[in-house]
Amino acid sequence: MSARYLKEVAEVVARPHLRRYFTLELAQQSILRLQRTAWVLDEEPHVIAVCRDSKDDYVLAVAKASNADLLITGDEDLLVLKRYAKAEIVTPAAFVRGFL
Repeated sequence: MSARYLKEVAEVVARPHLRRYFTLELAQQSILRLQRTAWVLDEEPHVIAVCRDSKDDYVLAVAKASNADLLITGDEDLLVLKRYAKAEIVTPAAFVRGFL
């Protein structure tokens, strides 16, 4: 992870429309767990243009710089890639079905 990305994830999981998938309490607990256990990059990763939505290139840069095995997202602009660097890109539902 990166400090910037961890902050963004915390903001995203707090969005009201995601309550149909998990409670706010569970989201907050998960963010705390990430903050305690995630490996955070020492510096911001180098971002290159990869994705059809340039705002998502940062996420891909973090995945590559951290040598991530998995990128979990609901963002179609990322999902269409299926894989980037070492990371398999999956939906939250696919993650729950296949990895938990």
